[in-house]
Amino acid sequence: MASNTSTHKKSARPASGTGTRTASRTAARTTAPAASRHAQKQAGSGLAKDILFLLILAAAVIMMVSLLGMGGLAGNAVRTYLFGGFGYGAWVTPFLLLAGGLFALSRKKKRVIFKKITAGIVFFAFLCGLLQLLTEGYVRSNSLMDYFTLSADYQTGGGLVGGAICYSTASAFGMAGGIVIISLVLLVCLIVLTQRSFFDFLFGIAEGIGNSIRVRRERYEEGAPERELKRELREQERRRAREEKRELRMQRMAERMAEEEEE
Repeated sequence: MASNTSTHKKSARPASGTGTRTASRTAARTTAPAASRHAQKQAGSGLAKDILFLLILAAAVIMMVSLLGMGGLAGNAVRTYLFGGFGYGAWVTPFLLLAGGLFALSRKKKRVIFKKITAGIVFFAFLCGLLQLLTEGYVRSNSLMDYFTLSADYQTGGGLVGGAICYSTASAFGMAGGIVIISLVLLVCLIVLTQRSFFDFLFGIAEGIGNSIRVRRERYEEGAPERELKRELREQERRRAREEKRELRMQRMAERMAEEEEE
């Protein structure tokens, strides 16, 4: 009976080892395709991002060449629409497109990307409005297409976008109120873009000014002995110069007196 039990245990051991090896082989077979699919997905995503970045870069270069007047017929059309749409802000559009594309292709969370890109677009639009208010001003009789035509012809103002914001703010609150509202919106957009508090920024500036004043005062106090020594040296040189002049005058007077006696 004991021999049968030991024989049964010996025969059971290989079975359990075979089951473990079979399970490990099955797991390896299932994980290998999944890993390869994940690697292929990452490679495809990387290639798509590279192609999209090259397209954005090409568009930014074409925009800049068109703004410089070297783009031919198509470039002239692009130049007209850029200046007509954004005025002075047209010069910034290639760089904004490139920066926005790089940020959108980054590995940050989609929510953060959407929030910052939206804040950047709003900031640029209200910047065009501020440029329109500060350069061409608000004219009650102008229509939106008048803003487009003026900016496209003379490359000035804020274009159609800036004119729309200028018209909506200045017509309701006046020039001063429009500038205040636009400045507040720009400030809020900067806070969203930089993720920093405005008051922390002000406190940082105040702290930097205070540190600069303190460092200069410490340097001034440290250099006090050296300045005192230089002052004493200058005073000694002045005394020496005065004494030399006095001796020279005395010598000349003595020579004159000797000449008079000889005569």
